[in-house]
Amino acid sequence: MGKALKSGASVPMKDRPDILTALNGVGDSQGVDPAAIAAIIHTESVWDSKNVTGSYIGLTQVGPELPRKLKLTKKEFLNLSPARQIEAYDTWLDYYKFKKQMKDHDICPDCYPENRE
Repeated sequence: MGKALKSGASVPMKDRPDILTALNGVGDSQGVDPAAIAAIIHTESVWDSKNVTGSYIGLTQVGPELPRKLKLTKKEFLNLSPARQIEAYDTWLDYYKFKKQMKDHDICPDCYPENRE
């Protein structure tokens, strides 16, 4: 699974199977195309895992709640590998009830088993 994104999208770190595995994992967990996660990363940090904008940090520009939840300092979080930051994004999305919000706003209703016949 670590050779390409399921949707076929590409990422700058295409020779890094750990990145692709992390993107596919978050996509599977959250019920979204992993290319959407890659697009968020591109938009938020242009793939700079050390990016800091105010209190938001890392590839996906997570807030200070996530490092605290992971029992990490800001510096420790920024020192995580890009793959680990992507994996941590899954926790961030769960924290904000991403799947529930997607369902409540009728975004991708077919992504949820209970909506399939």
